[in-house]
Amino acid sequence: VNKEKITLIEQTVDSIRADLTYPLADSAYIGLVIHLALAIERLQQREFIQMEEEYLSELRVTKEFEIAEKLIEKLENQFDLKIPEAETGYITMHLMGAKVRYNEDFILEDSSLSVAFKAKQLIEYVSKAIQRNLHQSPQLLNDLVVHLKPSLYRIQQDMDISNPLMDQIEEDYPELFTVLERAVKHVFPSLEFPKEETAFVVMHFASCLLNMEGARGLRVLVVCSSGIGTAKILAAKLQRQFQEIEEVDHQSLFDLKQLDLESYDLIVSTIPLEHIEHYVLVNPMLPTSDVHRLQHQIRKVKIIESMKALEKPVPIADQTLQTIQDSVSGVQRYATMVSQILNGLYVFESTSDDKGTVLKETCHYLVDEGALMEAEKITKALLKRETSGGLGIPGTGLVLYHTRQPSIPVPSFTVILLEYPITIQGMDEEWMESDVFILMLAPEEISKEGLEIMSFLSTLLIEDPVSTETFSSKEEDRIKNYVSNQIHQFFKKKLS
Repeated sequence: VNKEKITLIEQTVDSIRADLTYPLADSAYIGLVIHLALAIERLQQREFIQMEEEYLSELRVTKEFEIAEKLIEKLENQFDLKIPEAETGYITMHLMGAKVRYNEDFILEDSSLSVAFKAKQLIEYVSKAIQRNLHQSPQLLNDLVVHLKPSLYRIQQDMDISNPLMDQIEEDYPELFTVLERAVKHVFPSLEFPKEETAFVVMHFASCLLNMEGARGLRVLVVCSSGIGTAKILAAKLQRQFQEIEEVDHQSLFDLKQLDLESYDLIVSTIPLEHIEHYVLVNPMLPTSDVHRLQHQIRKVKIIESMKALEKPVPIADQTLQTIQDSVSGVQRYATMVSQILNGLYVFESTSDDKGTVLKETCHYLVDEGALMEAEKITKALLKRETSGGLGIPGTGLVLYHTRQPSIPVPSFTVILLEYPITIQGMDEEWMESDVFILMLAPEEISKEGLEIMSFLSTLLIEDPVSTETFSSKEEDRIKNYVSNQIHQFFKKKLS
């Protein structure tokens, strides 16, 4: 594939990046460009690929398909080529598999809850194997869900996964690598996990372990081309290795233009940077030679900062009025949402042995409480959601139903205690007996803070022994006190 063709493809991909509602990691961008270059080469040689119509019809309704169509149309004009719809489908898969973003409601997405359950299983397996409690890191769960969702999609669709750092990761973390190889086989028995993907997962766990021993001083920017995992593990290594470092931000190469680089004491990059004079180029795995160079650079920065302090003592700057107003407004929004959810905390008992009846009765009860309108419509939405995948939480007697609808005026969290167990499909696709339904409802338009709290509550339910035991106790006061205290702890963290 010649360079001119690559350049044209890059320009075309750049033209549709703004249409995406999430940033493309550099690795995903490069992967997409390479895929397109090979596809065009193939089509010019009259070699065509096929895609099942059933699967293609599922892709057509996605936002990514619409963007892929726009991209294909531009490429057809660029290369004077007719590109079949199957190619649009494969580009859609690339875009869907490239979603690397932190939405406040990410865990609450239908397909994310089952991934969160699997991520919890991985954390549990590794915690036991290395005898460290990794459940204390909510960031690890979040990062694993963000990473695994597109990765599992790629594995299921037999898409190639490339990880040029695999050998180095295995060399640096041999024991953790072995543990994760066993863990992914245990948690995903029906999937063939490539070693390259296992290495990515190892990076997330290694980053978590390194941060558990973190240190604190300078503000550092890490620039990487290969996405979240590489940047995170390098950032964690920097904080562990250098006590002088207080804060590390990591950004992709394409986001540098939006940053105030002057606000960083040190820029560390794994790739050469044009138009930036002062930065330290390092290997992502931070070998000894790079550690020595960074030590030298940090000493220089510290000396310069010390000299500035001697020349002109500067008092700690007051925050601006706008910053203070934004901070206070944020706290007020959290307080409002916490108050709403606490007011919308219900425990309902049902004597029915039919799940549809249970949900209908509960929705009518919530209408009487002013928590929702149109009970029949919400019941149908909840039952329809179940057709797309199991909702039971494996290893428990709990089932989580959730939906966001315009006819729900305020968020609510309802625990439904069943007199008779009902057979439900679990998130692991196995059938299970449930005697407690959890019903999480939210307005279609809800604030970022509200989504964050609802997402927090959903993660509590996924394989958490304390919450499982509390909800299974069927004691109303105990359940309400537990949920209230968890929300209170969440709010206190936001205040600190």
